[in-house]
Amino acid sequence: MRSHRFPSRFPGVLALALGLAALAVPAAAAKEREVRHPEDLFIVDCLLPGKVRSLGRYTKVAAPRKVVRVAAHECELRGGEHARDPLDNDFALQAWMGQAEAGDPEAMNNVGEIYEQGVRGAPDHALAAAWYRKAAEAGSRRAQRNLAALYEQGLGVEASLTEAVSWYRKAAGLTGEAELSAEREAEALRAELARVREEATATAASLEAVRAELEGARTELAASQRELEAARRRTASADAAAVEAKEREIARRQERIVELEAAQDRFRTMLAELDAAEQAAAKARPVGGATLLAKRAPAIEFVRPDVLATRGPALAPVEAGASEAEVVGRVTAELGLASFTVDGRPESVDEKGFFRVRLPVARESTVRFVAIDSAARRAEAELRFVAPGAAATPAPVPAAAPPPAVRGRRQHALVIANGSYRALPELRTARADGRELARVLEQEYGFTVRLLEDASFLETMVALSEVGRSLGAQDDLLVYYAGHGRIDEASGRGFWLPTDADPDDRSTWLPNDALAKQLGTLAAGHVLVVSDSCYAGTLAAAGLEARSAGTAGGRSRTVLASGGLQPVLDEGGGGEHSIFARALLTVLKLAREATSAASVASSVAARVGWKAAQLGIAQSPIYAPIRHAGHEAGDFLFVPKG
Repeated sequence: MRSHRFPSRFPGVLALALGLAALAVPAAAAKEREVRHPEDLFIVDCLLPGKVRSLGRYTKVAAPRKVVRVAAHECELRGGEHARDPLDNDFALQAWMGQAEAGDPEAMNNVGEIYEQGVRGAPDHALAAAWYRKAAEAGSRRAQRNLAALYEQGLGVEASLTEAVSWYRKAAGLTGEAELSAEREAEALRAELARVREEATATAASLEAVRAELEGARTELAASQRELEAARRRTASADAAAVEAKEREIARRQERIVELEAAQDRFRTMLAELDAAEQAAAKARPVGGATLLAKRAPAIEFVRPDVLATRGPALAPVEAGASEAEVVGRVTAELGLASFTVDGRPESVDEKGFFRVRLPVARESTVRFVAIDSAARRAEAELRFVAPGAAATPAPVPAAAPPPAVRGRRQHALVIANGSYRALPELRTARADGRELARVLEQEYGFTVRLLEDASFLETMVALSEVGRSLGAQDDLLVYYAGHGRIDEASGRGFWLPTDADPDDRSTWLPNDALAKQLGTLAAGHVLVVSDSCYAGTLAAAGLEARSAGTAGGRSRTVLASGGLQPVLDEGGGGEHSIFARALLTVLKLAREATSAASVASSVAARVGWKAAQLGIAQSPIYAPIRHAGHEAGDFLFVPKG
């Protein structure tokens, strides 16, 4: 499963004496040589000295000291103060309080996060909420999201989903009133129910008309067949033309009957779906507007066979001569599933939402899957059976313009794959997982990729620092980690374990909260961490997300973890990959258009969940914002080349 420091800083006098030599060394190179321990690159709350300003020849004034978040070695180079212990929130609180009391929104949010983490004891959620509110009202989107999470969980404030949704929406840049949006959602559901009823009435009438026409066509066919038999019994040569004409007439009638039978089947399926939708709507329980905004509509994911998503039906390959195919998938319905049909036939799902059906195969035939939740919201998916080659090389379609969120953006990836450890068991699949993901991201998605195999603590921190310094607001970053992970049961803190980690010395482990703080200082617009390690879920923040595409330029900091707060398998994915890596690689290789990380995560979770159930283990990938990393809104996008 995936579980003495030597300072090199010159004293001030010596640095002055060697000033001329220092001028000959590039600043960036000089800074790198200052780093002798991974913790030198940890982000700290640094209290800088006050700048001295001259007023005239003789008067000098010291400006107030300012606190910033920078790497520890940079803080020391600038003459600043910071706590040697990254968990010492007492110093951080004192450092930020002056700027917070002066009305700095960033400082007020930071004070709130410090209180939420705890200062010399348990977290103080009430004080955290108070400071978050001040920062949120001053326009901090980061604080708006933090405050929303407290309202959702009822920490430090009275639990209120309405307040939570309202603040989540503000953090996402959605300025409209939540109540109005909720009413529009409810009105849309009422309109949908009315449409379903009207369509059911029209479909029933169409079905009855087709039945009547089909019955008449069959009667006429029988009559024509009797006439043909009578004509054949005559021996006169004059009847040969009549026989041929009658045969053509019978062929036309048979074709028409086939068309009518197909139409009858379509109308029967449609009517069954509409009846199921109306019955589900009749049983729908009243749901508050905030709940409608907070909880996602139902979704359908296919697990087996591997399907190729298109702008029409998903393409499912079937071997030549196959008479039926097994389809496995998962239905998610956060408000509860009221109805699930396959071509109008009710089907059941298990307690985790998985379904398994065997379907007759007719080449180029399309099967409809419909899920309806307890608020009468629906999800539809279509599956078309095709020859294997057709799924591998779909017919070309006009390329869609990239979504506005990805135009002009540069995408980078840091892939860390640790398999060989000094004091921990070897991981058999981690390096292969990292190599293949690096290849897919670079060749199929156009990422600029840096691959680290068997990285030490210092190598990991240096790589994170170097990649971070190279990013701007138009850059996105994916950080992938495959390796051992650990958790501190008492504090709930999670850790990545570099290859030189000592299992008995936590100072050699990379804390998840230190990683989160590092990501929070990056200039990149969107950052996604994909962590295939034990206890990777400790990176994730609790709380729902505003369910809207509106982001108004918000920064995103999210994590796709291979599991929650439990160990995960190193193998099981078939071949040389872990379960999680195999699912991730499959989903990325099947994508043919821009796909959000949330959609990728949903598909990956369905595949991992199904495989884990077959192996009799518990492994459930999660996707969420990263705790205290500066997430505001939005999502990471995967955009295939071409």
